Amino acid sequence: GTGPGGIVGDENDVACALAMAVPYTFYMFFFPGTSKRNKFLFLLAGIILVVAVVITASRGSMLGLAAAVLMLIYMSKKPLRNAVKIVLFVAFFGGAIISLLPSSYVNDMENMTNPEDNTRVERLYSWSVGWVMFLDNPVLGLGAGNYAWTNTKYLELSPMWNESMRMLGGRAAHSLYFTLIPELGLVGIILYFSMIKVMYSRCRKIKKIVRKFPLDETAKKMELLTSAFQASLVSFSVSSAFISVLYYPFIWHLLGMVLVTHKLVVDKYVKNSNSTDGLATEDA
Repeated sequence: GTGPGGIVGDENDVACALAMAVPYTFYMFFFPGTSKRNKFLFLLAGIILVVAVVITASRGSMLGLAAAVLMLIYMSKKPLRNAVKIVLFVAFFGGAIISLLPSSYVNDMENMTNPEDNTRVERLYSWSVGWVMFLDNPVLGLGAGNYAWTNTKYLELSPMWNESMRMLGGRAAHSLYFTLIPELGLVGIILYFSMIKVMYSRCRKIKKIVRKFPLDETAKKMELLTSAFQASLVSFSVSSAFISVLYYPFIWHLLGMVLVTHKLVVDKYVKNSNSTDGLATEDA
């Protein structure tokens, strides 16, 4: 909470964006024609981003970062071999890395599974309230931005309610999904996950198109960039389960980049190819 304000005023929100950026440094490292200097800069940027996520001590974004790394492994040409390498690296060097981290940070991460952890209990409580709010307004929800200002009306309906629980008035749901569900209802849920599906399917279409041009450097760059989009989307989807970032620009910027990249690829490799095929047929 010491940032200059806006979306960079809270360390959890910053960490979410940083974790989403890590896949770009990885895939751009392998761009065809990248100089050694730029490869070094991409590597350095990736290290800085990972360290910055650790410094924020955001548990949700650390899970998002881990999800991004798993996606990098899954989308690699030899996922099983790379997974074994990661496991061996963690086995040999994990203890040394953990010893370099502050004990308070390590304890904080270990408490993620502790049922008595205050942060964990409070978030589960706020999510349970969000679910009750949804059940009361299932179709259209309570309206965007209204969770924080109406949750006090539903606190005692939560199965976790007791007199010792703190008031949540003015507080966010600490989850994209439990912001979406009570505020926008079934209509919003369907629209949001339809958007995610569109992003996923467009990424698959991009890769399907560009893989037909294995010797084209631009096609290879588009394929690598699309892999970064996919890993970034997974990272966001995991991190946002614990952070209220539904109305932040992260996912909307990613959506825009996917749609624009898809159009560029279609224009360059599909429409131009069809036009060339048509001319060739005419000449024949």
